[in-house]
Amino acid sequence: MRPLRVDRSQLLWHRLRANHLADRLASGSFAAAAFAGLQDSAPRAALVSLYSRVKAVEDGDWEDPSLVQTWAPRGAVFVVPRSDLGVFARGIVPRDLDVRRALDELGARARRSVKEPRPKGKEAGALGTISPVVAAGVAHGPLARLVFAMEGIQVRWDARTTVVLPSPEPEIDDEDARRELLRRFLHSLGPAGPLQFARWAAIGVEDAKATFDVIEDELVPVDWPGGAGWLLAADGEQLSAATAVSGYRFVAFGGDPVLQPGEDIVVPDRSFQRAALPRWASLGLVLRDGRAVASWGRKAGRCTLFPFRPLHSEAEAAIEGEASQMPLRGSSMQVLWRRDLQHV
Repeated sequence: MRPLRVDRSQLLWHRLRANHLADRLASGSFAAAAFAGLQDSAPRAALVSLYSRVKAVEDGDWEDPSLVQTWAPRGAVFVVPRSDLGVFARGIVPRDLDVRRALDELGARARRSVKEPRPKGKEAGALGTISPVVAAGVAHGPLARLVFAMEGIQVRWDARTTVVLPSPEPEIDDEDARRELLRRFLHSLGPAGPLQFARWAAIGVEDAKATFDVIEDELVPVDWPGGAGWLLAADGEQLSAATAVSGYRFVAFGGDPVLQPGEDIVVPDRSFQRAALPRWASLGLVLRDGRAVASWGRKAGRCTLFPFRPLHSEAEAAIEGEASQMPLRGSSMQVLWRRDLQHV
């Protein structure tokens, strides 16, 4: 099959549209916004991701009934559609039969340990002895939380405390879940290959390759300057016809899928990192027409903006408008600029 050939700008524009960062979804479309999962590592990072994708987001919408929090494969908190929790849980289960049997036993122990809501902190103890078969057969991540994630056990993290919740068992075939998880990854972050999928899902490379093989008929190869990968054939036409996006969006580090490491399509130059600033000052990036033009930090009701280079007054006003509408409980957002600090 001859690969699609696109330039880096087309890939950027396609990825932003696929992740709903070009045009906001209708109010209340939270499950659609979280179709590939939204990491919630930084305080309320998933809420910022929802705000950048959905119209009229309010401060409590991270708890909308259409969404749940669970542990991501690498141990962070993850916000996913409630109806699709099984895809994210069972899509990362290894295919090796011996490892699966051992994981199923650990999963049963994990489920028995959560008969009522309880604070996190006893996950490892609840599993008891972990066999060498499991330790050798699981690719990445804190093993105890990985087992809880595979069981689809929900959590609630309010930026201060994490509570583990009794949860129903996922009702989905493991192989169906693996296929659907790969489709969501490729729609969000494609074109990509098995190595990128293995890192994203915290699974073994051989499992990732096997899942690519299973849906081979649904894929098309793509080449772009400096890279190559596979894309869902259903997305190929949109990629080839991708046009420039416009507008401003706030995206969160440790939260937004488009900032996942890899080919760095959205942020090709990461020299904006500053060692001198407090941690809260680097919560994320401001995108203008898909390109990073500033970083931002939020502390209480104050959003501080750190431009990478001088911006014209119209751009600053538009960014301030986006920042001032960011969901915040109980008060309005104060917006400040720090033009005195240089990015290093």
